[in-house]
Amino acid sequence: MRTCAFASFLFFSSAPAFARERGTHLFAEVGGGYSAPVASDLDGGLALGAALGVGGKWRGFPPRFYLLGGTRWASYSGVAVQTPTGRAYDLDVSDAELYGGLRVLVPAGWILRVSLEGDLGTALHDETVWRGSDPPLVHSEWAPLFALSGGIQARWHRRASVGLRVTYSWHFLDPDRVTRAAGTGVDDEGARTAIELTHTWHF
Repeated sequence: MRTCAFASFLFFSSAPAFARERGTHLFAEVGGGYSAPVASDLDGGLALGAALGVGGKWRGFPPRFYLLGGTRWASYSGVAVQTPTGRAYDLDVSDAELYGGLRVLVPAGWILRVSLEGDLGTALHDETVWRGSDPPLVHSEWAPLFALSGGIQARWHRRASVGLRVTYSWHFLDPDRVTRAAGTGVDDEGARTAIELTHTWHF
């Protein structure tokens, strides 16, 4: 009886320390899904991303906070019609982002957590207008970006979780880039929305 009582005492007295030992402070994440320009004639396309983060939580305060850095890439395509002639062109667009931000994870019961994130960074915006046998028109620029994300994450293992995230981002593009200079009639203001499935490793 005394042995059981002593074992119980050791277990409950060491539980907080055990919980601290099991905490993780680093993560690596990959994601993929679908992205589309907002208020644009372009069709959506593939979206891929990766991120690294470091952080933790205050004792007695459930949310976890992470500083992170990452990259995202997405491609779009469409048919651009030249306003004066009505001639149709093929248009390819891609965005490659580099960003840093803050992620907050809030427990939502069971193994679920709500994820909220804000990012600042820059994006390499490439667009190409294919004009049949004519030489293509090409434009590339680095543009500032701002993004907000929200989603749900399921921590199915101490070292891993899966999630679903929706991201809305703004790329502040040059208004005189090639699509407008060519008179294509495509109105792309640089707003993007994406939905991704993610897998995260925790360390």
